[in-house]
Amino acid sequence: MFKNEDCPLTACKQMWDFLYISDAAEGLKKLLAEKDTSGVYNFGSGSAKPLKDYVEEMAELTCTNSRLLFGAVPYGPAGMVSIEPVISRLVGETGWKPEISFKSGVTHVLQTLQ
Repeated sequence: MFKNEDCPLTACKQMWDFLYISDAAEGLKKLLAEKDTSGVYNFGSGSAKPLKDYVEEMAELTCTNSRLLFGAVPYGPAGMVSIEPVISRLVGETGWKPEISFKSGVTHVLQTLQ
């Protein structure tokens, strides 16, 4: 997208979740502060959406002239893989919740690249 070149992509229909690194670190910090934790805790925003939405938002944020060629790349042997973490246990036991939106996170990363 930075080079304004075509972007061949899968159909990007899989569901995806975004979590900014500082939110992940804060969640882990809160989890480690708890006395009685064991088992699996999922991290994520708790709000999955189609990967295509993220790609289109990134194109908007980068002001690219790239063509987004959805469906040009076939899914791999595993097929379409979605990431939709259920974060209710982490939230319930620690009070943690993510603060950084996809747009804010990507904007911050883009600013650091300039």
